[in-house]
Amino acid sequence: MPRKWTPILAFLLAFLVGMGCVLGYVWWNKAWWEKHQSHPAIAYQELVRGVWVTSQVSPDDIRAGKLRGVRTVVDLRPDGEAADQPPSTEVAEAAKAAGIGFDYVPIPHGAIPEEAVTRLQAVLGERPYPVLLYCRSGSRAARTWALGEATQANGLPASTIRDTVTRVGFSTKDIDTDIDARIAARKQGTN
Repeated sequence: MPRKWTPILAFLLAFLVGMGCVLGYVWWNKAWWEKHQSHPAIAYQELVRGVWVTSQVSPDDIRAGKLRGVRTVVDLRPDGEAADQPPSTEVAEAAKAAGIGFDYVPIPHGAIPEEAVTRLQAVLGERPYPVLLYCRSGSRAARTWALGEATQANGLPASTIRDTVTRVGFSTKDIDTDIDARIAARKQGTN
């Protein structure tokens, strides 16, 4: 004998079909938006609490960063390094408009200058957190942070510094000796 549809059963079936349609539409719309948005969100990688690293950001990224709680941005990429790179002044203006602090500590490819390490440490000591460090790929930013952290009297151990930089996708191989020397100097109180 066929089952008779009661009003409650009909309502529940219609409700479930309707919810399935709504959820399907939301999923499709989200997937479409992520695929077609002109400027996808950048990925911030946390080095330590309140210090994040990322690749090149644009003025639009700065505005989005405000929503994620960034209070200070540090540009470690020299102006003019690439044709498609926004000048630091444009990024600084966007940061100012969004109420975010901005510092420019340019580091050329190759060896990281000592004055850049010192300057970054000063910024990290003076500016409000969270701080977002960036360069072309994030590597120089992470490595400069590592050298500064190794210099700090109460800084992390060498293995933790290396693991932190590796965890966010970069290598310390070219600065391992420098990290060890800085940690040895801080143990002797000569930094």
